[in-house]
Amino acid sequence: VLNADTGRILAIVPHRDQDAITAVLQKVIGPIRAVVSDFAPAMANAIQTVYPTAIHVLDRFHLVQFFTDAQQRRRRYLGEAKKHHKSRFIDRCLARKPEQLTEEERGFIAQWYQEDLHTKHIYQALNHMRYVLKATTMTQAKRRLTEWFKRYQFHMCGAVSKIAKTLITREKALLDTIISPLSNGIMEG
Repeated sequence: VLNADTGRILAIVPHRDQDAITAVLQKVIGPIRAVVSDFAPAMANAIQTVYPTAIHVLDRFHLVQFFTDAQQRRRRYLGEAKKHHKSRFIDRCLARKPEQLTEEERGFIAQWYQEDLHTKHIYQALNHMRYVLKATTMTQAKRRLTEWFKRYQFHMCGAVSKIAKTLITREKALLDTIISPLSNGIMEG
């Protein structure tokens, strides 16, 4: 548990046990307006129990991690990392925003698209989610997120569909995340 204003660590909970998290959160006093966490259900339930009126913001790092983990699993499944490039290079390219890639890296991604449609679908879903996260108003966020869910909830790529179904269960917190400038980036490094 970290104070977002000061960056000071208030407590460390060693496990994802809801009761332990609840006990630690109850010790944090003062007006709590927003709480940032990862996607762990125990954390969400503890936050709802202790701070029912606080805004629950999901960390963007963990949101993007769903996609990057799916990309890593797919690349390892295909064994492509062993043939052409080191897997870290592939993972790094697929995790970065398109505008941050060099021409050569964009060429590699285009080649990987042709080799495997699932890799392409995961990458496109991630970049579409990045577009959703750029929304500046709640109306815009709802529209973009609804469109994202509609497009990917029943997608032919199982990994993308699974991510969409996971996110649908946290729609309210995800909308608050889109609008909020908060993140637990201090804790994540």
